[in-house]
Amino acid sequence: MAGFKNYDDKKQAVLFVHNNHSVQMLQSIKLSSIVRDRNDFARCHIMAENLYKDMNFIAVRETARKTRYADVNDLADILELSKKSTREFISRMKKLHILAECKQEVGGTTLTKFVLNPLFFKTNKWLSTELYFLFQESIDPFITEEQRFRMHSYDKVRQNTLNEAGKEKRQWIEGMDD
Repeated sequence: MAGFKNYDDKKQAVLFVHNNHSVQMLQSIKLSSIVRDRNDFARCHIMAENLYKDMNFIAVRETARKTRYADVNDLADILELSKKSTREFISRMKKLHILAECKQEVGGTTLTKFVLNPLFFKTNKWLSTELYFLFQESIDPFITEEQRFRMHSYDKVRQNTLNEAGKEKRQWIEGMDD
């Protein structure tokens, strides 16, 4: 197909393809072969039902218009487990590279979000840099060398942008002291 691009510089994402098809779930990787416990397997699918549209993080709806990241208490409610059992389940899934826990500092508050590996559950055909770097070890065998290169170049651009924004903020704050 002439002119077909498997990347989008605006989104800073690559098209997640396997055997030249965009996919929502890779059939060649069976979750059941990695998660041996039936209950854990079922819990993974229950978590997947709560993925936010076009993202891979688990979300809960607070109101008709407001959605937020699910925390450990929310996961305990979703999975119908105690907090202790939920933490143990999260730990097992993190060791298997099925789940990642991201912490973000926003205005003095630490937000935690739980993200499912796009190899098993995907809500979008694009693979973002955030998802790639969270699950890089398990994703690398399924993307091309060009896509890996693009992901790393997108990350460098993002880091440079963040560094520049930090410099501008520092200069602005220092200018206030004058």
